[in-house]
Amino acid sequence: VEATYNDGTTAVITDYTVDEIPSESGIKTIYVHYQNVKDGFSISVIARQVISISVAAQPYKVNYIEGEEFNADGLVVTAKYNDTSTETVTNYSLSGASTRSVGEKTVSVLYAGKSTSFPISVVEKSMTAISAEEPVKKDYLPEEELDLSGLKVYAHYDNGQKIEMSDYNVSGFTGDAGTNIIKIAVGEFEYLFSVTVHDPENEWTNTLIPDCTQAGERVK
Repeated sequence: VEATYNDGTTAVITDYTVDEIPSESGIKTIYVHYQNVKDGFSISVIARQVISISVAAQPYKVNYIEGEEFNADGLVVTAKYNDTSTETVTNYSLSGASTRSVGEKTVSVLYAGKSTSFPISVVEKSMTAISAEEPVKKDYLPEEELDLSGLKVYAHYDNGQKIEMSDYNVSGFTGDAGTNIIKIAVGEFEYLFSVTVHDPENEWTNTLIPDCTQAGERVK
């Protein structure tokens, strides 16, 4: 900045002040002030905009079992602006974070019209056990058939899922008097429960109780 004095001399000055740059976008005039004199020049002010985003830290969990719920905890997303500044943003959106199928997946991160991504891996789920809601009927007479009404069989998986099954094998019912151990099998997994087949001739005694309410009434 050069100052011109009333005696015609000029000098480079450094102790001037300059207006702050306005926050509004557009063509603006900035004034330089020195003593009681000012002069201005024009600048173009553009809005602060995101020019790119990046994943600063991936989620803690990136390896999944099929069907396991996706968890974005630990994900850190950074936005870079046209003024060279950066900041961590949180109101981003994610797409592609599905674990319903097996394989290597790409999860997209979207913010302010910009995108980036990170990978996750999904492996096939494995059955770990089976369980059952046992049938209602537990007591039988000879020659009765096994009644599985009320039976529900569930498969348990290593992703925490519990799924009702319809494809299973049932064995172990002989109809012989005593305890019958019923086995439900799904592949290598088994669930056992017991039913009782009663022997009326050796187990039960029928007792008739007279039902007389008045003198002289015939016993029923």
